[in-house]
Amino acid sequence: MKWLIFVALFGLSVAQHNPHLKHGRTSIVHLFEWRWADIAEECERFLGPNGFGGVQISPPNDHIVLDTPWRAWYQRYQPIGYDLCSRSGNEAELRDMITRCNNVGVNIYVDVVINHMCGSGGGEGTHSSCGTWFSATKKDFPSVPYSGWDFNDHKCKTSSGEIENYGDPYQVRDCRLVGLLDLALEKDYVRSKVAGFLNKLIDLGVAGFRVDAVKHMWPGDLQNVYGRLNDLNTEWFSEGSRPFIFQEVIDLGGESISHREYTSLGRVTEFKYGAKLGTVMRKWNGEKLHYTKSWGEGWGFMPNGDALVFVDNHDNQRGHGAGGASIVSFWDSRLHKMAVGYMLAHPYGVTRVMSSFRWDRHFVNGKRKIKDVYPNAHYIHCYAHQLNLIMQQAISHISKRTAVLDKTVARRLPTSSNVRWNFHSRAINTVFEQRDDLIQCFENIRDSGDFDSNTIREAGAMAMLLEHQDFKFFLELFHHIMPLVDLLYAKLQKKNIDAVHIKRSIQQFEQDIQNIR
Repeated sequence: MKWLIFVALFGLSVAQHNPHLKHGRTSIVHLFEWRWADIAEECERFLGPNGFGGVQISPPNDHIVLDTPWRAWYQRYQPIGYDLCSRSGNEAELRDMITRCNNVGVNIYVDVVINHMCGSGGGEGTHSSCGTWFSATKKDFPSVPYSGWDFNDHKCKTSSGEIENYGDPYQVRDCRLVGLLDLALEKDYVRSKVAGFLNKLIDLGVAGFRVDAVKHMWPGDLQNVYGRLNDLNTEWFSEGSRPFIFQEVIDLGGESISHREYTSLGRVTEFKYGAKLGTVMRKWNGEKLHYTKSWGEGWGFMPNGDALVFVDNHDNQRGHGAGGASIVSFWDSRLHKMAVGYMLAHPYGVTRVMSSFRWDRHFVNGKRKIKDVYPNAHYIHCYAHQLNLIMQQAISHISKRTAVLDKTVARRLPTSSNVRWNFHSRAINTVFEQRDDLIQCFENIRDSGDFDSNTIREAGAMAMLLEHQDFKFFLELFHHIMPLVDLLYAKLQKKNIDAVHIKRSIQQFEQDIQNIR
């Protein structure tokens, strides 16, 4: 009997390593903080046709709404309950997105937060994405419901109740992580509530889960929760398919808690991958690309079948989290494209591409200032996942590598992407103001004889475009229009703006446009 139980548990854990990617696809993309409606459209328009296997989405459940800092991204990682309404959309929009993505062969993996609820300083009220009342002070979350009995405060042995020593695995797992109310996952009641939440998502059609902050939970508790999960929805997956589990465990070596404690339960995020690859791409410590012939387990990474790998993630692209300064992100555009291209071409682990938001950066006394310098700053998707463009730019001038990698990439991302035009006011103004210099630059490239034929041809075409009468007309037109758009946008972003002010602002905008006509 013991042997049969062991075999059954082993079979479940192995099944949870399988991402169930369809049609020979091998890569997933993290569409960080994207809205459900946008993800559905991206699945149909780009991800499905271009060979992506899945999408990791942000936590879909009720979360706290923070005012300081204003609507910070990490509020999504402070749950209030398990109702499916977040700033990405409501349950109906989530269901529609899952269905539409599945229908074009793109799986959905949900980022889930089951270690904790919101911070102890979260206050009391209805400031949640679902408008649900809660009291962080009283540890009262009635939408679940959880009460003070469902948290680990009695188990934590530190005077502050916080993790004070990361070398002590008991503190790491039983005390609060930066003030977040730590759930008692050893309790059957808590386990049942967590499993119920995950099973609801499985029934909607998701393929699995990225489990947040796993090193802060005991492996035995997670094994119990995973064992309660339903098989995947047979509308899109084979009968008996188990949910894919990949677990966030930061282990760069020398940690008191090892990734090895969790690999029997599912795949684990290999944080050493991005840190080491960044060092290679930056050529730090004498590293060179040809040293990566033994890339993977030969570099001290976990076994291939246990790993989920990535160049950067939502934490370290924002300057914190694991990996440090060696991490390359879209801020290091050329290196990032090279690193992502290398990752996609190399057969190690399940690969995940990061695609979140681009924002303007300005530094004052070593600190980033955005709104102070750019009052009209807003987030736009950076589309870092459009990897056929990344591969083209990363390796297009290395003929031997191109021949080898093209065959690999063709199996993953078989088709090409369209160019995206940039209508941001700063780009338009720069081209308008520097048009003569740009023409001179392109003509110098065209006439120098120092470049390959493709570059010369493209430079000549750009010079002709910049001199074309139609182009000059529209460039000047948008040069006049875009400042008005930015001004209207800034006005409409003000807190507590009233309907009268909105109407006047729009009327003024219409009048200004009419004057340009």
